[in-house]
Amino acid sequence: RVLLGGGRFHSSDYAGAVRAWQSVILRYPNHPLRHRAAYNLVERDSMPAPPHPELKDALHPSVVERGVVVPNPEVRMKNLRLVRDNPSYFQLGFDLPWVCVPAGTFVMGGSPAIQYREVPTRQVTLTKPILMSAWPVTRRLWQLFQPDRYSIDEVRDLAGELPATKLTWCEGQAFCRFLSKRCGRIFRMPTEAEWEYAARGGIKGSSHPWGDETPDETRCNYLNPRIVPVACFPANGYGVFDMVGNTLEWASDYYLEDSYARTTGDVVDPQGPSLGEFLAGAADRYVWRVARGGGWMGTEMSKIGCRNSYR
Repeated sequence: RVLLGGGRFHSSDYAGAVRAWQSVILRYPNHPLRHRAAYNLVERDSMPAPPHPELKDALHPSVVERGVVVPNPEVRMKNLRLVRDNPSYFQLGFDLPWVCVPAGTFVMGGSPAIQYREVPTRQVTLTKPILMSAWPVTRRLWQLFQPDRYSIDEVRDLAGELPATKLTWCEGQAFCRFLSKRCGRIFRMPTEAEWEYAARGGIKGSSHPWGDETPDETRCNYLNPRIVPVACFPANGYGVFDMVGNTLEWASDYYLEDSYARTTGDVVDPQGPSLGEFLAGAADRYVWRVARGGGWMGTEMSKIGCRNSYR
């Protein structure tokens, strides 16, 4: 019934898809796939984000027990030397390099669109340059903010270079305030438009940060069955690493599937829906904020998320 709903959805029989998924919820309330069916009714062409309730307390091996994998150590060392020696990268405090993303105009949205929430495309102008961290916040850096988040072993050596994960949007906001207080500068999450503009790396109309070539194991982490340390893959044209694959990344905007349709086709410095628009327009409250960058699932389906326009 779950698969039948998916088949009906992709053949444009939306009402039939809803009936199939609802039947799972009504007829099999204790079945593990009930969670999958319920998620499909909210995000009908995406993958489930939260774990099944029955698995929430399951024990998982730590990153240290699994071992930290670097796909190509030579590439990572080259990237780290680049960040150290290239004057385009600089420090604002702590061990986190930053790079300037210039102001500019781009077409935001599906290129091409795979999911309906990526359309309609619109021309977006960002009037000011922004400073973007060159890679995601690592566990070692997060430990300065929340010393009890990870064990000592999980922030030592290469384990400390893994992206900080399993963080809520509110925790991300609190981390920005922590950096702001410690460094005397204003740190914040990027807007959804700023994130996509930075991800595109100056390549207009491209599907991925590196261009239109299909994702593979040399470009991003989508097929490896675990997360990998930051800067394991080449930077994009703006010098930013790891914009797709490896981990999802929070943006500041409230999430609505039709966010783009709520503005004109030519918009300046968009901030996303207001709280009022979100509360009035969201069919439910399952998704509150925008997440970008795909992530990894260890399957070919992960390629869908390794696109600039995936949201």
